[in-house]
Amino acid sequence: MWPRSVSYTHLDVYKRQPLTTIRMAAEVLHAHRARFDPPAARSSELLAAELDRFEELLTDLLEISRFDAGAAELALDDIDLVALTAEEIDALQRLAAEFGTVLTLDADAKCIAEVDGRRIRRILRNLITNALSLIHISSPAREPAAVRSCLDLAPGRHGRGRAPPRD
Repeated sequence: MWPRSVSYTHLDVYKRQPLTTIRMAAEVLHAHRARFDPPAARSSELLAAELDRFEELLTDLLEISRFDAGAAELALDDIDLVALTAEEIDALQRLAAEFGTVLTLDADAKCIAEVDGRRIRRILRNLITNALSLIHISSPAREPAAVRSCLDLAPGRHGRGRAPPRD
């Protein structure tokens, strides 16, 4: 466990130093991939891509941790969750295509909620990316797959990233 005196900036540095070393080694391998046999060359490409994804996930995790610890303030706004989800799906279409998948959104109406849009966007990105990985693993024959998500906006329900009920 980290002592309380260690700031999130220091924690960020501690997490990124080993990642920087791994990234440098991966870049050397990737730069020389033409010299490798096809399976090894493909492995260096996968390593580079997965390191990019891991770095994004680490950044997301560190930001979420800052919110959870109260080191960062939520920026609450009325956000249309359907529009935000559509934007994230559009942003992830290229990644989905790499998995041989097409992302679609089936939503007719707006869904306005008072949330921190940046945080919800990061959560959605992580959920969609994880779903793409799982669909790729569980459906090698490219069978149709669906991921359904539901946000419980019932009265009295709130959590991190959502505003408490107004009085």
